[in-house]
Amino acid sequence: MTTATTSWWFANRHECHLFCQPIHVRRMSAIPVTFEHGIVVRRRALAERSVTLDQLLVALEVTTPSAESPDLLSFGPHFGAEASDELVRRLSALGLRYVDDFFDLSLDHPQWLRFFASED
Repeated sequence: MTTATTSWWFANRHECHLFCQPIHVRRMSAIPVTFEHGIVVRRRALAERSVTLDQLLVALEVTTPSAESPDLLSFGPHFGAEASDELVRRLSALGLRYVDDFFDLSLDHPQWLRFFASED
């Protein structure tokens, strides 16, 4: 497991915070993520595993990430658990490690709720 942690903060579109927002989140580098079968990848993991961004994009069948920061790449939403499972298999086949290098996100939630991630 890596020593870095990924922090999550939650806010609705009216900036009314619904859950506890961790103080240590760096908002400047926080990126929006989706819990509709989304995937977040650590950029550093790509270099560590000798995976190019192009290889990642081909595996996820996209041309660009949904959001990106210097530390993280966000992809999604994807259409259902089966599609998400297949993408996880593809990333694992590239040599990326689930949890250490990438993570899939799935959570039932109201559409007005936004999620953000930041690597500390």
